[in-house]
Amino acid sequence: QLPDLIISDLMMPKIIERARQILLTEDATITQVMYRVEISSSSYFTSAFKKEFGETPSEYLKGGWG
Repeated sequence: QLPDLIISDLMMPKIIERARQILLTEDATITQVMYRVEISSSSYFTSAFKKEFGETPSEYLKGGWG
């Protein structure tokens, strides 16, 4: 059985992609999206999003994507 941390790392790209989809298609705040994908730490969410997409959720939305 894989440790929780490894499972989390394997699932994080899918989780962050789901968060991106919510940001793009629904009228939800970043905080609401974060809780919908079950991430309770804003710093963790922001760093995971930036790792996946090269910018923070706020920067992503300001860039005209959302």
